[in-house]
Amino acid sequence: MDISKVMELSDIEKINYLSNPNNELELWEKIEILDSLKDENIKVRCLMNPNIELDSSDKVSVICSIKDKKLILDCLTNPKIELTPFDKANVILSLEDDNFKINCLTNPNIVLDFSDKSEYAISLIDILLSLKNDKSKISCLTNPDITLSAFEKARIIVSLENEKSRVDCLNNHQLALQPSDKALIISSLEDDDEKLRYMQDSIMNFSEKDKLLIICSLQDEKKFQRFGIIPSDASHKNPLNLPADMTFGVELEAEGEYAKYIEVVKNILDGWEVKGESTLENGVEITSPPLHDKERDINELSTVCMIMNKFGLYSNDDCGRTYTF
Repeated sequence: MDISKVMELSDIEKINYLSNPNNELELWEKIEILDSLKDENIKVRCLMNPNIELDSSDKVSVICSIKDKKLILDCLTNPKIELTPFDKANVILSLEDDNFKINCLTNPNIVLDFSDKSEYAISLIDILLSLKNDKSKISCLTNPDITLSAFEKARIIVSLENEKSRVDCLNNHQLALQPSDKALIISSLEDDDEKLRYMQDSIMNFSEKDKLLIICSLQDEKKFQRFGIIPSDASHKNPLNLPADMTFGVELEAEGEYAKYIEVVKNILDGWEVKGESTLENGVEITSPPLHDKERDINELSTVCMIMNKFGLYSNDDCGRTYTF
């Protein structure tokens, strides 16, 4: 039967059609039929029907189409639906309601596992950063059922839309933020002078690397030169001797305690990409835009290497380096 004809059937008729092994359906056709069901209770029963043969990602797609929160909760806690912790995290990430999302995260009957640090894994911080409301995010910072490191708390605080809320969190001793985490929050503020006031406040107990994190976030390029971040005099002149029309790019991997803070490079240089490197313990990958053998571009590369060095990052045998011409 043509799929368009199946769509005209009643919910029960659709289920009978789906369950019939003689009807060889593509996965996308099954999902389309399931999405068209009017009764969400029937949708949930389909997830447990072995004759429909859905894989876990397809089940996630069906659950994400359900509007009834109670039914979604039933899906997340019902072992017969056979969702992996990753599947459950995927469903929770897709939820629109902040309070319901937090309730699911803290529900002891929903087994979640955020130990997977691979590139495509869903982390607890991914879900918390997806919350739409500042108040919801702030509530998670002190929720006893949500375990966060000081750095993860800082990342949530940086994501707050209201700058006053960020400052309030910065001064909240209950959050037990470390100086480097406070420096990360300060770097998210708009006013350069305010950043510098915090940086020079001895009570903050900032290390030189913490101060560097704040300096790298300044908006005024002249201040970079004042602190020696961007050289005021360019000294590189055609060091590679490449043809004028040739471009090149670099991809650098490094490790170090401050690798997670090196994203500030994007504040200084346009087009450079920075992301965590999951194959390294405390790793980062920095990728350049297309560069030319010109003074400005070579100085950008020099600046990136200088910042990495000042943050104490290093390369070892596990770190990759790629050069593309």
